[in-house]
Amino acid sequence: LILMDDTGQVRVSLWDDWAEAAKEISRGDVVMLENATVRQGLGGRVELSLGAGGRLVKNPPGILELPEPVERPLKLGEVEPDMRSLDVAAIVKRKLPLREFKRSDGSTGRVLSVILADDTGAVRASFWDLAADLAQHLQVNDRVLLKNAYTRVGLSGKPEIHVGRTTQVEINPPGVIVAEPKPQPIKIAELEPNLDAVEVAGRVVEVSEKREFTRPDGKKGTVASVVLSDDSGTIRVSLWQEHAESVGQLKVGDVVRLVDAYTTLSNLGQVELHLGSQGKLELNPALEVPQVAAVEPAVQEPERVDISKIDREGMRVEVRGTVIQVFHRRPIFDVCPSCGRSIVGSETSLICEECGKSVTPDHRMVISFLVDDGTGNIRVVLFGRVAEKLLGMSAQQVFDYLKSNPDLAAFYHGLGLVGRELIVFGITRRDRYLDQLEIRAQEFRVAGPLEEARLLLKRLKEMT
Repeated sequence: LILMDDTGQVRVSLWDDWAEAAKEISRGDVVMLENATVRQGLGGRVELSLGAGGRLVKNPPGILELPEPVERPLKLGEVEPDMRSLDVAAIVKRKLPLREFKRSDGSTGRVLSVILADDTGAVRASFWDLAADLAQHLQVNDRVLLKNAYTRVGLSGKPEIHVGRTTQVEINPPGVIVAEPKPQPIKIAELEPNLDAVEVAGRVVEVSEKREFTRPDGKKGTVASVVLSDDSGTIRVSLWQEHAESVGQLKVGDVVRLVDAYTTLSNLGQVELHLGSQGKLELNPALEVPQVAAVEPAVQEPERVDISKIDREGMRVEVRGTVIQVFHRRPIFDVCPSCGRSIVGSETSLICEECGKSVTPDHRMVISFLVDDGTGNIRVVLFGRVAEKLLGMSAQQVFDYLKSNPDLAAFYHGLGLVGRELIVFGITRRDRYLDQLEIRAQEFRVAGPLEEARLLLKRLKEMT
């Protein structure tokens, strides 16, 4: 909830039974909270939390007059998954083509997606059916005000805005001011799968010749790859179509800036960067990027640490702990077999926005769980082959299983992951939406008693 009185407003999280009670609360209701707790939320903002020890009273008697709710659109940085109704104002940063698709009942639907941005971030918004027709009039840099939109969990748990028949859409409305999006280049080490509208600058350390390929529909395409590096790491970049033609101008040591690129996950579980037709490549812009020799240190072995001592991003760590909770997210996401781009989803009949057509997707796996080592706990995320290795199943096998057995709770219960003791290797990242550190696992193994005993003896010797 967002509560407001005459002094300001605050976000409130309702837990368990109170979350159920929220279904009976409407915009404009007066509520009284008792025994709520104060905590620090996203972006350092103060929030309230109401759990089993508290109480919520709807429209209590004897309350002094309160102000009427103000019409304040949310910032994109305030948007969360599964919001039933929200107003938001933003600038159109990128517009994708209108797509038609077939629903399971045989009817035809339409969807048009845009990337919205303000000074707090960027979010994908999907306009459905009649709203999609209206969205065709949107232009890049237009201001758009959405009233009574809703959100759903998108790829990688990120929120996406959906605009349906009950949403009011205003294009360039008078009096609505949106702060200009700030350039937000991302360090290579901070890249994760399924990011859109990414800006990255790096120095070329490897160039591969372009090659032609044949798409499933028989059409020809071209792709080339380069490896970019900055002072945080390296990443492979795929350049598609017209960008592949520019690979002949690139040489080792050049600086490039990629604008409106996107990330995918390779078959080996590695994050890759892709630049498609909507993106832009700038060669040797006036940017400070370290020389190649300065960004090629030997990769350090991960250090065994207590979870309580993990305090920042970019740490290469090894932790040993017990799985205490598995998050019941859908373990499969779909990518285009031609360009590697994550596909919108079953609602749009698996349309690749980059290739501009429906495709038969490839599948990638993602699993996340909570590990506890006695000093603390941390979320661990496994992608691609690492997740397949943990489950002992391929992504295709999991996809086929869930197609006939869609109960995620039963699926995860059958895996028997809770209670398993694992040693996980990976790099720490901060989840921007949950505002917490997590480990992106690069490998894992089952804890072996003999090896652990040797490690313990080594530590004891070092202490003496």
